[in-house]
Amino acid sequence: MRILILSDIHANLEALQACLEAAPEHDRVFNLGDIVGYGANPNEVTARARSLGTVFVRGNHDKACSGVTSLDDFNPVAGLAALWTQQRLTADNLEFLRGLPQGPVEPLENLQCVHGSPRDEDEYILMNRDAYSILARAATPLIFFGHTHIQGGYWIDDANEKEGVIEPKYASAKGKQHFSFHPVETAKYLVNPGSVGQPRDGDPRAAFALYDTGENSITEKTGPARNSFAITANVDGGARGNPGPAAYGVVIRNAKGEVLAELGEYLGNQTNNVAEYSGLLAALDYAVREKHASMKVLSDSELLVRQMCGQYKVKNPALKELFDRARVLVRKLQQFSIEHVLREQNKDADRLVNKVLDDRERGRR
Repeated sequence: MRILILSDIHANLEALQACLEAAPEHDRVFNLGDIVGYGANPNEVTARARSLGTVFVRGNHDKACSGVTSLDDFNPVAGLAALWTQQRLTADNLEFLRGLPQGPVEPLENLQCVHGSPRDEDEYILMNRDAYSILARAATPLIFFGHTHIQGGYWIDDANEKEGVIEPKYASAKGKQHFSFHPVETAKYLVNPGSVGQPRDGDPRAAFALYDTGENSITEKTGPARNSFAITANVDGGARGNPGPAAYGVVIRNAKGEVLAELGEYLGNQTNNVAEYSGLLAALDYAVREKHASMKVLSDSELLVRQMCGQYKVKNPALKELFDRARVLVRKLQQFSIEHVLREQNKDADRLVNKVLDDRERGRR
C-alpha cells in the first residue's frame, strides 16, 4: 500500500494542488491536521481534503478556526487569520472541522498519526531530547507528525543503542526532489512530512511524504514552490553605532519570485530595532498602496518577528508606536504572515541597507 502523508495545508489551495500534481500514485491519504488557518481558500481546501480520504487528526488551527478552542493562545497574526477564516467557512465545513478527531489515531497496525506529538496534540517537537523521550516511551514504531512545518524526523534504536535525526538532503533547491529511507525493524521513528501550505524550514517548496508499506520505504518529497501570498517582502534594518546612522532595506517579490520593488531609506541616527520596524512599515505601506491583498514578511530580526507574533511584549515607547502603526496596516490586508529567517537568507535586503548607508557616507565626504 502506498500512502500519501499531508500536513499543515493551511488553506493554501495552490500548494495543495502542487503536491497532488507532484505526488506519485497512491492508495490512501493521511492528513495530519491544520487544514485551514492563514491561507485564503479555507472552503476549497477543506472540500478537497475531504475528497482525498477519511484519515484525519485535528490541528490547533482547525480547532481555533472552527470555534472548538479560543484564540487566547494565538499570536495576533494567527488570531486575525483565524477570525477571518471563521467568517468564511461554510456551515458544513465548520461542522466537519469541529468533528475532527484528536490524535493519535491508528489507521494501520504499528502506525500512528498525530498533529503535535503523541503525548500532546499541540506540542512542538523541535528538540532532539524531546523526540527521543517520546520515542523511548512509544508503543508504536512509526509515528507521523506535523505542526512544526519542518520536514524530517527522529529515530532511536534501543537494540543497537543508537539514535539520530532524519534530515532530507536534496540535490537542488529548485523543482521536484525526493529523499528516501527504509525504516529498520529494531528502531522507532517520528517522521514529519513537512508543510504543504506554509514551509518554515527555509525551503519554499510544498512538502509531503509517501509511505510504501510493500517496499518498507518512506520518501519525503518537495513539489514546485507555491505561495498563496500575493507578495513576499524581505525586510532588514541596521544602524552603524546603535544608535547611529541607520537605514532600512526591503525587497518585494511576487508569487513567482520576481522582484517587484526594492525600497531603501536613510533614517538618521536610530537604533537597529527602529530601523527593523521601519523596514516592516515600508513593506506594509507598499502592500496597502499597491492594493496587494496578502503579504508574507521575512526578517532576520527575532525581536521584530516575536513582537509582531505576540510572543514578546513591546515595552520600548519608540518601538510601541511603530508596532501599533504596523498592526493598523496589517488589518488592511486579507492575509499576513511574518517569519524569522537566517541572516544569509535575507542578504538582498541587507545589501540594500548597506548601500543606503554607504551612499549617505560618500555623499557627506
